Amino acid sequence: MVKSCQGMVVWLAAVGSVLSVQQAVPARAASPFVSDATPGQLPKTVAPLAYTIDLTPDLKRLSLRGHETVRIALAGPTDTLVLNQAGLTLASATVDGVAAHITQDEALQTATFQLPHPLTAGEHTLVVDYTGPIPQTPNGIYYNDYTDRAGQHRRMLVTQFEVADARRMFPGWDEPRSRRILP
Repeated sequence: MVKSCQGMVVWLAAVGSVLSVQQAVPARAASPFVSDATPGQLPKTVAPLAYTIDLTPDLKRLSLRGHETVRIALAGPTDTLVLNQAGLTLASATVDGVAAHITQDEALQTATFQLPHPLTAGEHTLVVDYTGPIPQTPNGIYYNDYTDRAGQHRRMLVTQFEVADARRMFPGWDEPRSRRILP
């Protein structure tokens, strides 16, 4: 079971070696666009409207595979999308079915998607396939080993998304202006 908790760690107990989380969760922004004065490094002309993430962690290999669909709104035409990611390997990205060239900058913790033609203002669909590690450090999605009451060794998955660690589990707009309220 997955629960959303603001300011708290979300624990996911894993049974077996692979846990597949496949649940569409709409995310809504209070306002799709913000002023240029709003803090953050990402362009303010793109706003995520809803994420659907198919995440498959592999506890034996300590890795994850993700497929993400993000409905986005554009304030004006652009041929470039920039979002956050950290430590992920983005394999492919399309916008409205058109392949984008991917450039990743680990120092800035961003990914840039360059499209062959500008997108128009309005709603579009971004699809990203990616992989990433599941580390032991408490950032993004990570693992924690423990011993249960019966003395058995167990491993669980844990998430920590504050302050800017959601980008370690999925590529997205991981800045305070883009925080989402989950239903």
